[in-house]
Amino acid sequence: MVRGVGVNPSRTGLLEMLALMGADLRLCNHRNFGAEPVADIEVRPAPLTGARIPARLVPLAIDELPALFIAAACATGETVVTEGQLRLAPGSRVQTGSNRPGRGEGESKDGAKGKGSGKKERPGS
Repeated sequence: MVRGVGVNPSRTGLLEMLALMGADLRLCNHRNFGAEPVADIEVRPAPLTGARIPARLVPLAIDELPALFIAAACATGETVVTEGQLRLAPGSRVQTGSNRPGRGEGESKDGAKGKGSGKKERPGS
């Protein structure tokens, strides 16, 4: 259980992306913290499968894309993110999150993709 997570509709893109990949997430105990909605997130183990991420979700998770690519590396199959507004200049969020050797990922002018092995690798292995 992750408690007190901001769930403003403009900040929940990563949760929707993970759900598309098969993550078992449940929002509960909805409340407000000041003017912002928060909830607890119940997370249960579930196998992740690569997904085509809808462009409408990208602006809702631009800062969380590195976390998405970590999940994609652990998923089975290919995860594809495309959105014409993504910057792929050196040091951009997408390049930093997706450009890892041995993952079979690729980049284009408007997105990135990663192919996970379905394995949870440990650092140094």
